[in-house]
Amino acid sequence: MAFSPDGARIVTVSSNTKVWDARDGRLLLTLLGGDIAAFSPDGARIVTGSRSNTAKVWDARDGRLIATLSGHGGGEFDRVTSAAFSPDGARIVTASMDRTSKVWDARDGRLLATLSGHRDWVESAAFSPDGARIVTASRDRTAKVWDARDGRLIATLSGQEGAREYASVPSAAFSPDGARVVVTASQDNTAKIWDTRRLTQPWEALARDACLNLLGPHGRRFRQAEIEADPLLASEWSAERDVCEGVRGVPPIAELRVAVAAAAQTR
Repeated sequence: MAFSPDGARIVTVSSNTKVWDARDGRLLLTLLGGDIAAFSPDGARIVTGSRSNTAKVWDARDGRLIATLSGHGGGEFDRVTSAAFSPDGARIVTASMDRTSKVWDARDGRLLATLSGHRDWVESAAFSPDGARIVTASRDRTAKVWDARDGRLIATLSGQEGAREYASVPSAAFSPDGARVVVTASQDNTAKIWDTRRLTQPWEALARDACLNLLGPHGRRFRQAEIEADPLLASEWSAERDVCEGVRGVPPIAELRVAVAAAAQTR
């Protein structure tokens, strides 16, 4: 559910997407399908994402379909999990269970860039206030910051605690001034804050390479084909990569630990 920028309308999602008058609850529009929905900055358009692995752009006044954003994986579990407009309304970023995010031209649905690098579902994606960067959050326990123009990876934000299946990162967002990134993790009860001025890809790459070179006898000497062909080697390599996740990227400047309710602790 989301309000329009002027607060006059509300968009909700269920079996279909519906637009309502926020003053009297009157139904204004029904848009076919949609599991997620968001207004454009000027309130003139709505983007929806669905289990059909696509996103759609609609005219928020008359419900006319403007563009269909097709290109995410075609698997049964590759649905679009997030969709958002850029601050100027010219682009849309989508996130998907296919482990990628994509940047689209909001006018004609043309694919502009694919952000590849996560190792599990991408839960959310959002633009920075100036539209120059994108932050994605994933079930692989990391968030990533990308150049929104060319899709280049700028930094990986990691360090979430707990078992892999319980420490996914469901959301990440820039502060209004773009100087910080806040990343939340579901089951380790933390939110972490990064200074975006310190997010430098060369520093991150050096840290990760040093870690992999120091861990075990394998290091980086094996080719990817050899790793994939040997189940034991693949398992060991995966474990080494997981350990190195903790040193990738710039450390956060703050951590917010959320108190767990007493009722939840006694379950």
